[in-house]
Amino acid sequence: MELMSAARRATVSSVARAAKVSRASVYAVLNATGKDINIRVSEKIEKRILKVADQLGYVRNENARTLVTGKTNTIGVMLTGMENQFFDPMLNEIYRLGDERGYSISVSFSSWDAERERRGISRFCGNRLEGIIWVPINPEGKDFTSISDLIESMHIPLLLIGTYEYPESENRCQLGIKEDESVRTGIKYLSSLGHRRIGIATATEAEGRRRRLQEIRLAWMRALAKDTGLVIGDKDIFNTSDNAYGGVGIAAEIARRPKSSWPTAIFAADDMLARGLIAGLSCLNVKVPEDISVLGFDDSPGNEKAAIPVTSVSLETAEMGRRALPLLLDLIEKKIPAGASRRIVLKTKLVERKSCSSPKRNS
Repeated sequence: MELMSAARRATVSSVARAAKVSRASVYAVLNATGKDINIRVSEKIEKRILKVADQLGYVRNENARTLVTGKTNTIGVMLTGMENQFFDPMLNEIYRLGDERGYSISVSFSSWDAERERRGISRFCGNRLEGIIWVPINPEGKDFTSISDLIESMHIPLLLIGTYEYPESENRCQLGIKEDESVRTGIKYLSSLGHRRIGIATATEAEGRRRRLQEIRLAWMRALAKDTGLVIGDKDIFNTSDNAYGGVGIAAEIARRPKSSWPTAIFAADDMLARGLIAGLSCLNVKVPEDISVLGFDDSPGNEKAAIPVTSVSLETAEMGRRALPLLLDLIEKKIPAGASRRIVLKTKLVERKSCSSPKRNS
């Protein structure tokens, strides 16, 4: 109660009186507006102001600060969904770096709904955020074009994250992953273990953009497996509409077959499918990896804590976060030279755990 009372009493004026300095000096230190109002404060005075402000429980008025500087110091982040905790490592890094650089982070999820995505981005634009980090639902659709045109018209710096390669723009940068290279990492790994016949688990019966992503991964898996000399039979491509529980259904489908017809490994198009598949196979007394190896995709949080820790192709989402905010801030602060590439492509890697091994049987 005492702290709350102190916070209500503490104002720029009260801090200035207690520290015996001018209100302008307090503004310069506590509201980071010294550059804007052309005030210079010595290190000794700054320390005194900070000490007094802490003693009085001063809380900065962000609205007042925005009126003075014309800046919100807030970055908007629009993501597709919260499923599978895929974005957690990236968000942790964005929050950490934002805090270090003095920026607040506002996060919104489209939940794979185009209208919700449009409303969220519109709110970001209406609040005059300093910049936007966006993982679009469908970068090939009309909704993407209209939303990106809105951001462009508001002159808000934009960072796009995804596998799609966008046209270059002065006020836009990109952080990407090459889907074919990610798939190649997994295919080469299974081949190196000695697998010759593999299966694929995908959610190509899912709805919207999620289905499109699964279709892209399936196409690359088939093409690159063929190039590597791996065999994928038509009956070894398992489709489902549900990432979260579809893997369990695929496990039941495999277990109904004669053991001699099983592929020795299955490459799942995402980790939710992989974990569901492993759980389902284990319940049906199919041993992983002794009977069937299971390779995941994305390396989502939780893989290492599963009953059988999941080997997975990592898209390095923590590294995405470490690269995303500095790249956007460079764009905001106009530190990217004219003509320089505004696109960074991250490399993927394989994280080896316990769900894959060399085949123990011929198929």
